Amino acid sequence: YNIRKELGLPSDAFLLINVANNRVMKGIPYLLEAMNLLPAGFPIHLILIGKNMANKTNLKIIDKGNKKNNIHLLDYRKDVLNCVASCNAFVLPSIFGESITKSVIEAMCLEIAPVISDIPGNKELVINNESGIVVASKNAKELSEAILKLYNNRALCKELGKNAKKRIVNHLNIAQTILKTKKLYEDIKIKKV
Repeated sequence: YNIRKELGLPSDAFLLINVANNRVMKGIPYLLEAMNLLPAGFPIHLILIGKNMANKTNLKIIDKGNKKNNIHLLDYRKDVLNCVASCNAFVLPSIFGESITKSVIEAMCLEIAPVISDIPGNKELVINNESGIVVASKNAKELSEAILKLYNNRALCKELGKNAKKRIVNHLNIAQTILKTKKLYEDIKIKKV
């Protein structure tokens, strides 16, 4: 499966994706503003998958920019992982209220470079410039700069994707969680005695 074919995008297009039900906490308006800040004519496309992406706020931001043809609102889909796997980077510009986000973990497992905001829950997943890029929350300019960095350096984008998967495998898996939980209980037991 290739989302490029479905959307009729050129093979050299740089694809960004976000998968979420659009709620205020997800920060989608900042991502759309970041798209509007990108230079005109670059083949950078944003794919937004999830409920309520085509709301008034988002459509107003899209309409005021010059990237209407580069932003694709796809609503809910069952083949999300296939869509993510077809892209270059996963972008989650959340502004509050995230725990460790499953959609980012899934993208990282697929070796898709994550670009995330620095809120709690997000920033525990990614080591900045090693397993993805971490930007300031509510900062469309910084987000657009991160996108351009990956667009201009596809080798870095691939490297961050590979490192993202390694980070999940080595640090954020069930075996690690069990070991850390066991150690926590042992530490509590020692302190209690």
